[in-house]
Amino acid sequence: MLDPVQVPLQAALARWAAATLATADQYILSIPVVFASGLVQEPAKLLAAMVGMALAGTLRPAVAGPEAVRRAVLFGATAGVAFGGIEAAWVLSPAVGALGSVPGGITVGTFSLAVFERAFAVLFHLASAGLVVYGWSRGVRRGLLALGAMTVVHGMVNYPIVLLRFGAIGTAALEAWVAFMALSSFGVLVLLARRALVRLGETGRRAASGFVTRGEETPDAKSCP
Repeated sequence: MLDPVQVPLQAALARWAAATLATADQYILSIPVVFASGLVQEPAKLLAAMVGMALAGTLRPAVAGPEAVRRAVLFGATAGVAFGGIEAAWVLSPAVGALGSVPGGITVGTFSLAVFERAFAVLFHLASAGLVVYGWSRGVRRGLLALGAMTVVHGMVNYPIVLLRFGAIGTAALEAWVAFMALSSFGVLVLLARRALVRLGETGRRAASGFVTRGEETPDAKSCP
């Protein structure tokens, strides 16, 4: 989907790695190429989410936790699912056409495995975009840190493809790794959301009892005399 940008970047990084790194080890030379996907895709998802936030008038960063969670779910997760869904359709469409064809077709089992992998890929895109938007909503610095972190994590998700290509691992190990990383990233997003909502509830209870510390006031509490 982002091939016009990603493929030339990967080719350039491959040439740079071959000319610069003092090694012929393909496992090492493949690292810059693999991490290029995150370098392109994570900013693209953030940009899509930022367009949505701008249209909704909620682009301003440095907001409270609950609002950051709302943005992460409403804009970040949506951008991630949209990106992952389009990518899944792009990847699976040729497989659907070849399903059951003879010769050279793919089996139902192989196709099911591809669908399994794409489902977790979509979940990862959802979580990564949500986490980056959450970071951005808490502040520009946090947003850039989150973007950098998820770019690295994205590369970590993809690197086992190199191991599979050179026979170091099998397909099952690759799919298990993708599932683990997707579920872990989604778990972090859920944890942040729950923590923000718990803090919101605690602030609400303090406001109701009249014990609200400075900086924790809810909008209603701030308007009280």
